[in-house]
Amino acid sequence: MGQCRTEHHGAMSFGTEHHGAMSFGTKHHGTMSFGTEHHGTMSFGTKHHGTMSFGTKHHGTMSFGTKHHGAMSFDTKHHGAMSFGTKHHGTMSFGIKHHGTMSFGTKHHGTMSFGTKHHGAMSFDTEHHGTMSFGTKHHGAMSFGTKHHGTMSFDTEHHGAMSFDTKNHGTMSFGTKHHGAMSFDTKNHGTMSFGTEHHGAMLLGTERHRAM
Repeated sequence: MGQCRTEHHGAMSFGTEHHGAMSFGTKHHGTMSFGTEHHGTMSFGTKHHGTMSFGTKHHGTMSFGTKHHGAMSFDTKHHGAMSFGTKHHGTMSFGIKHHGTMSFGTKHHGTMSFGTKHHGAMSFDTEHHGTMSFGTKHHGAMSFGTKHHGTMSFDTEHHGAMSFDTKNHGTMSFGTKHHGAMSFDTKNHGTMSFGTEHHGAMLLGTERHRAM
């Protein structure tokens, strides 16, 4: 659908190809540039304590990573297939390749249980230091939450629509409603909030420890 690239300092590429599928990444300390071209396609990044970059390819497939305090990176390729890992306090890595087939492992304090339902639909829970639970509903739709050190929860409802929340150390929450429309909020260490409602309409603000 739409595609945009920036070259240096938060260079990003993102495009929505199918049903609000998105991909975007930031390179340096949350430098951001974003544009909505079609149905709310976006790209954004945060600098410290929860920096992220992610991209979705097909039907809401995504990949994103944070650097400190629950840093994560994951990528989904087909129908919600995913692989992601956190670096500290419950670091994890797992990937599913075809229609919910999965392989994942947690390294430190990240006990998990999960199941796949439809096209990579998943639910799993870790209890300590990055505990998580998430499930996908339709074509990579997801919801998961971690409790400590970068805790997160997010849910996608339609074709990659997303919402997630982290509580400590780069806490965030964001949700997309229609065709990639997004809103998210981080509370500490780079808190931010922004939301798009219709066809790329956006508003965003940072509160603490943030330079955009």
